[in-house]
Amino acid sequence: MPSMIDTGEFLRAVLPSKGVYFAAHFPPNSYGRRFSQDPCWDHNQLTATLRVLSQHHQDVYFALASYRTGDNRTGSNTKLYRAAWTDIDVGKPGTYATQTEAIASLFDLCRRVIGIAAPTILVNSGYGVHAYWSFTRDITPDEWQRIAQRLRALEEHAGLKADHNITVDAARVLRPVGTYNFKRPEEPKPVKGWRLSPDLDPDDFLAALTTRC
Repeated sequence: MPSMIDTGEFLRAVLPSKGVYFAAHFPPNSYGRRFSQDPCWDHNQLTATLRVLSQHHQDVYFALASYRTGDNRTGSNTKLYRAAWTDIDVGKPGTYATQTEAIASLFDLCRRVIGIAAPTILVNSGYGVHAYWSFTRDITPDEWQRIAQRLRALEEHAGLKADHNITVDAARVLRPVGTYNFKRPEEPKPVKGWRLSPDLDPDDFLAALTTRC
C-alpha cells in the first residue's frame, strides 16, 4: 500500500549517504530568476534548511546528487547518486491534461516497458508529477549516467510526455516533499510524496532497462 512520506524520509531515500548536499531557492517575488544555493553537510541540515525556506514562502529545491565540495553545483563536482528520476509536466501544451493521466502513462511505462510495477516514490509537485526509482546503495556518476541514459531512451520510445532532458541532467534540482509550490503565490500547492515500493538494486534496475533498450 502507498504510504505518505515526510521531508526527511524522502531525502534519505533519494539522496546518497555521504557528500555535500545543496538546497536551492528563489527569494520571494523572484520566481524564475537566478537560484540562491546553500550547501548542507548532512540530511538533517538539508531537511531543516528546506523547511525554513518554504515557511518563508520561497520556492525551494534540492540537488539530486551529492557533491565533492560546497563550492558549486555542477556536473563535474558530483560525487554520488541514489536514485533515477523523471519529471512530468501537466496542463501545458504537449503534456498531459491531468496528473491522473500522467500517472497512468507513467505506470504503463513501468509495467509494459521496464517490467516493474511502479516507481519506488511518487511526488505530486503541485502542478506536475515526479517519479523516483530509489536504490539500495549509493552509485557513482558513471553508474548513474548509464542508468539515466537508458531510462531516457525507454521513455522516449514509449512516448512518455516527460522532460527527457531532466532525466539525464546530472546536476538537476527538483522540489522536495513537505514544501510548497509558490508558482502561483495566491494559491500555494503542497508538494506531497508517497512510498510505493521498496528500494531497487541498481544493478537489477540497469539490467531491466538494458534488456529493453
